[in-house]
Amino acid sequence: MLNLIKYEWLRRWKFFLAGIVIYIAANVNLVSNVTQQADPTTLTVILISLCFALSVVLFIDHVGRLYRSLFSDEGYLEFSLPIRGYRFLGGKLIAVIFECIAVIAIISITIYLDVLYLAKTGPHPVNFSFVLEEWLTLVQLILLLLAVYISFLLTVYLSMTLSKTLFASFKHGKLIAFGCFLAITKVIDIVTQQPVSSFEELPIQMSDVIFSGADWLTTGAVMIVLFLSTSYLLDRRINL
Repeated sequence: MLNLIKYEWLRRWKFFLAGIVIYIAANVNLVSNVTQQADPTTLTVILISLCFALSVVLFIDHVGRLYRSLFSDEGYLEFSLPIRGYRFLGGKLIAVIFECIAVIAIISITIYLDVLYLAKTGPHPVNFSFVLEEWLTLVQLILLLLAVYISFLLTVYLSMTLSKTLFASFKHGKLIAFGCFLAITKVIDIVTQQPVSSFEELPIQMSDVIFSGADWLTTGAVMIVLFLSTSYLLDRRINL
């Protein structure tokens, strides 16, 4: 599985390097405009647009990790490896999680440095002091957003695997799998309704945002069920 994770990273390091360079350039240009009280330049708009485009491409690539294995010649090589389905899916998913954590870390560090810089050189004073409870709440919020993204990605993975396995012999198997995707999404929305309601009633003070242990258990259980279901189909009933 470690070799699979390494393989996933080696294929995409140039893409991530390009994204980091563009993001830093856009950030520096934007902060420079703020300190000079100038309107955003064309270069700033272009760089920010590129950052958004790279985010979309990254999401498409995350979806394509399993899609290419299931529906292209790439799968003949990958599924010939002597690894179980949960290791195969786990390797791809861990690579995705590491990438998401890296993106979140880079964005968080640059925002923190920007605020510190603007607090000293900007035209208006900036108050950026959080107590420990607020920092923990912020970390909790980021982790929950990451969990929601991974859950959605696993739902997509399960739907694609269904179209290649259980519904492979059906004439409109992919359409049926898309219907399953909508149904699974609806079920997950019902099951995780409590954590979502916490966002709908967000108070002004960040320190008041609290997610119960039951919310985390529900979200974790959803991810485990999606992961195990997809792994079982990949391991037992793959139809290349």
